[in-house]
Amino acid sequence: MRKNYICCLHTNGGVAITHNDKQKVLEDYFSDHLGTMVQRPRTFDWNVLGYVSRDLSMLEVPFTQDEIKETINSMPFDKAPGPDGFTCGFFKKCWEIIKEDVTEAMNSMFMLNP
Repeated sequence: MRKNYICCLHTNGGVAITHNDKQKVLEDYFSDHLGTMVQRPRTFDWNVLGYVSRDLSMLEVPFTQDEIKETINSMPFDKAPGPDGFTCGFFKKCWEIIKEDVTEAMNSMFMLNP
């Protein structure tokens, strides 16, 4: 048996029951707490600060086997990178056998595709 519940928001000004009233209460709350965007009178001159623009597009590409292998090889032999208990020694010694599976697993996580 399904029960119908009336959901309402209690505020200092009373109770909001309708969708529009709840929307107004939420907009007012977050507007008061987060504020509004204000134009800054000054900004940073990044060139004076020595900022050099970087091409970060490589952060959006899948991992390569070489990147993964290089990372594994940079880790201590007897340390386990995760709770499964497999040490980096395991990954280093078995790399030629597991490299395809490890690369697929890493890129699956990267793409959020289980």
